[in-house]
Amino acid sequence: MGQIFSSPKLTDFHKEKLLHEFRTFYDLDGDGYVTSEDFRVAKEYICKLNGWPADGEREQTADAVFKSIWESLEKLGDRDNDGRITSDEWLQMWENLYRRMFDKLPNGTMPSIEDLPLWCYRYMLHRFHMFDRTGDGTIDKEEYEYVISHFNVSAATAHKAFVLFSENHQRTIDFPTFCHLCAEYYFSSDPAALGNFIVGKLDW
Repeated sequence: MGQIFSSPKLTDFHKEKLLHEFRTFYDLDGDGYVTSEDFRVAKEYICKLNGWPADGEREQTADAVFKSIWESLEKLGDRDNDGRITSDEWLQMWENLYRRMFDKLPNGTMPSIEDLPLWCYRYMLHRFHMFDRTGDGTIDKEEYEYVISHFNVSAATAHKAFVLFSENHQRTIDFPTFCHLCAEYYFSSDPAALGNFIVGKLDW
């Protein structure tokens, strides 16, 4: 898995992964920053993608989660209080979290879900619900491929990514497993860590 916290600063590889997520899932209009409106649009897109009816239980849950995440991101990342988070502020927010984890886990161990702040837990929960279209508590190949293909990932690449991070379908992708994969994506400096592939990108 490679060294996790050799430094409290983001490496170039960490930045590449974090910026890929920022640009792929949130900065949908490509203007270089995200606002509460971007989050609203992203939420509505995901609800429509998954067929969650307006004012239904899953839509209401998604709405509450998105608002909670945005409030946390705005508080932690919007350094100049202009109501938007730039890509630089996004990276700074994650580097602040890295510093906290570096102090908490100096031996380089992978952080567990219990080690992370509430906003980060909610963030991972939202990502899990985005892929778990049926709400059965697991992400299967068809769910993953369907959702990720709507973020400019080809069907072939989506298939390869799922095979990789599910270890050729040997791992059940439930929430604890998904959180572990997310932790690898956000914190591991190893390009071969399986969690790097959860966003459907193979060529790091």
